[in-house]
Amino acid sequence: SGNGSLNITNGGNVTSGIGYIADQFGSSGNVTVDGANTTWNLGTLYDGYGYNGSLAISNGAKVTSDSATISMNDTATGTVMVSDVANIGGNYVPSEWVVGTSATVVSYNGTGSLAISNGGYADFSGNDGNGVGLYIGYAPGSVGNVAVTDVANIDGNYFQSGFSVPNGAVVVGYNGTGNLTVANGGNVDVSGNDSTGFGLYVGENAGSTDTATVTGFYIGDPVDGSTYYNTNLSLDNGAAVVGGGGNGTLTVSNNGRVTVDGADANGVGLYVGENVGSTGNVTVSDYTDDFYLYSEMDVNNVAAIVGYNGNGTLTVANGAGFTTSGEDGNELGLAIGYNAGATGNVAITGAGPDSNFYSEIDVNDGATAVGYNGTGTLTVANGGEMYLYGSDDNGIGLYIGYNAGSTGNVTVSDVEPITEDQTELSLNGSVAVGYNGNGTLTISNGGKLYSNGEDSNDFGLTIGYNANATANVSVSDVVNVNGDSYQSELYLSSGGLVVGYLSNGNLSVSNGGYIDTEGADNNGIGAYLGY
Repeated sequence: SGNGSLNITNGGNVTSGIGYIADQFGSSGNVTVDGANTTWNLGTLYDGYGYNGSLAISNGAKVTSDSATISMNDTATGTVMVSDVANIGGNYVPSEWVVGTSATVVSYNGTGSLAISNGGYADFSGNDGNGVGLYIGYAPGSVGNVAVTDVANIDGNYFQSGFSVPNGAVVVGYNGTGNLTVANGGNVDVSGNDSTGFGLYVGENAGSTDTATVTGFYIGDPVDGSTYYNTNLSLDNGAAVVGGGGNGTLTVSNNGRVTVDGADANGVGLYVGENVGSTGNVTVSDYTDDFYLYSEMDVNNVAAIVGYNGNGTLTVANGAGFTTSGEDGNELGLAIGYNAGATGNVAITGAGPDSNFYSEIDVNDGATAVGYNGTGTLTVANGGEMYLYGSDDNGIGLYIGYNAGSTGNVTVSDVEPITEDQTELSLNGSVAVGYNGNGTLTISNGGKLYSNGEDSNDFGLTIGYNANATANVSVSDVVNVNGDSYQSELYLSSGGLVVGYLSNGNLSVSNGGYIDTEGADNNGIGAYLGY
């Protein structure tokens, strides 16, 4: 229950078995490992086992352990700081923490914190039997915080602070509260995955409330921006889950970047609101005019689902971008409200400070389903843009109300008041409003929808596709923005228009709304009112 300090400096080397920092309740322990060629090698590290523990790794030092836990018991507080880059005769050595065999836990119980800054680096190569390499907030009541910030500038040489997890997944909030912040040019690379193919969980189990934030960038030359580093979170081989069983929030802002290259067995790279009772929120926002940088999330070669069994929300705003480039086994690139009982909401809104960047979602492969089996809502507003380049084998790029019992709502509306950019939804496939379920499409206040494709029946837009579906489409309004008039518009360049194919469909055009059907089916007919 006393106080103790250990300083390893100036090239010193210490080897030990188990290392306890603040073992007993009421104790305080501090370990400093400082300077190039200074090392501490040990088997198991407990930083804050019973009370207040602190480990600082700085100025090119290195700590290596087989396993590590920051804050073990509920009375404990543990902190680890990894910082700085040493210059040894022109050889640059970042401070480093390596955990090589088992998973690293930031707060098993109590409160645990890890800060990596100013060029410091951590390698979490180990994993547990579940394939997890890093837990942040493990047990109920625990609080884990991990922050990766800054780029070190050493004599004009730049070093991003960061950590890598090459052989396992990262769990932000297993049963406790977890917070991961990557900022100001920090870099996190997760190359591993767990036994189910996931590389990142934010809010894995019920009762957890957790956040991951990827924000900011580093400019080495603030005059011309010639040297800059985006803040990055990369998942190379695993899918991302935001809101697995608990509450998860992922925020990508101020030119941060998140890249997902992995998928689970279903071909899905991103779940937002995975399980029943979960809530997942993903926000991608901001654009910087000075250097033409923008926040971005890319889900590559795999599909994205917003609201799988739980409640999911995806918001893209203020000139940011979101892209999905693959499809799942059902030929979907983006699904909003996947299973019965699920609720998914996607909103694209606003533009950057000028017309160089719009808030934008691109679906490059597969169809988009708004309300697949559950309830889905898609809102494109205030100058936002959405491009659906993919389609399924039926030639349909957008389903609104896919299966029986589903409900889909799509709204395309508004003109951005500063840039005067019309909100736009454009696709290469056809549109099915009310395929088997309930579908509503609203185009208003200067919004516009362009369909450049046709389905297997040569239709570009079908309102009321199969029996028992319910379908409503409305196109309305002319708005005046800064003295200029903008008309709401539905434009079909290929394929015919069908109102009521095998079920009842309703089409309303009012208050200056406009429909242009330049396409036709193989009979040369451009529009059917009751097929």
